[in-house]
Amino acid sequence: MKRPRRGISRIRTVSAEPPPARIFVPHTFANQIQFIGDVPMIYMTRDAFSRMWHFVDIADEEVGWLGTVEETTYGNFLIEEVFLLEQEVSAAQTEISENGIARLVQKLIDTRDDGVEVANKLRFWGHSHVRMGTSPSGQDDAQMRHFQQNECPWFVRGILNKLGRMQFDIFLWDAGVKITDAPWAIYDEFVDQSRRSEIEADFEDKVTKRTYPAYHYVGQAAPHQPWSSPHPAGNGVVVVNGPQADDSWDGGDDHVG
Repeated sequence: MKRPRRGISRIRTVSAEPPPARIFVPHTFANQIQFIGDVPMIYMTRDAFSRMWHFVDIADEEVGWLGTVEETTYGNFLIEEVFLLEQEVSAAQTEISENGIARLVQKLIDTRDDGVEVANKLRFWGHSHVRMGTSPSGQDDAQMRHFQQNECPWFVRGILNKLGRMQFDIFLWDAGVKITDAPWAIYDEFVDQSRRSEIEADFEDKVTKRTYPAYHYVGQAAPHQPWSSPHPAGNGVVVVNGPQADDSWDGGDDHVG
């Protein structure tokens, strides 16, 4: 019997071409938007904040208003003034009529030297959901499609309630993007109570209740407290190094203006 030779092994050589690259096929897309920098924020003047709080506190039904907005140098949005509209309201909805908007615009032009400029800056629609949540309804989205027909490049929507919550959505129509539950802040959270009588008179003049043959619960609800601080924003987009709303905000921002 022959013994196998030690230290000698056979090497098998394989010469084969690598397989060709696969054909590209669509995958499950993430559909994400990333901001290079900070997420656009909503700022508001103390006067706008105070008036909106009184609007929500006075109304037992949904009520709406328009406001002027300035886009700042750093891409944020500043709500400067808000104006109550002539409207018919109910517990379930508020209807913004073309006549109500037209009367507001005409009044601004007739009574203010900067009326035309102010009217052209009406790019904020806010309304109360009373004690319901601040998620938009189907009618709210339909109203935004109506505003889009005015060919504004962007618009801001705010939904507020008596439970101390404000939610703002920014519609960047030119870019085809909507920022949901954008972060917000103000410079002074004090509510100006001296404006109460003026705003109540404005309600008497412009807001009428719609009546229905239905049963209603009768009870006494205490006035809600001012919105004390921004809630953590949902931000319906993916953010790279975006700001987070917390209690460390010191009442000012170098990036406004």
